[in-house]
Amino acid sequence: MTPNETKLVKQALKPFVDSGLISSATLSQLTAIKDDDGRPPRPNLVDRKETSKVLGCCIQSLVNFEKAGRLKPIKLAGRRAVRYTMQNIEQLLDCKEVANA
Repeated sequence: MTPNETKLVKQALKPFVDSGLISSATLSQLTAIKDDDGRPPRPNLVDRKETSKVLGCCIQSLVNFEKAGRLKPIKLAGRRAVRYTMQNIEQLLDCKEVANA
């Protein structure tokens, strides 16, 4: 569980702990559960603004990288928000360093 998920679980279960339906020990056990369900770990997602800072380019360059197939965008459902994986950004950085050498 991520720290934010742990915080949400604690907030959601607080009334039950206060009323005595759930003990503090049980709450500790619930928040100590790790994501071991066989799925790969969640990718570290970065927004366009942060990606442009990491790569040292403007947002339009990111769009150009997407069109060229060098950067794969992850579009969040229901919104126009776009994210990139750190792995993809690092691959692009490696290519830029080779091109600049």
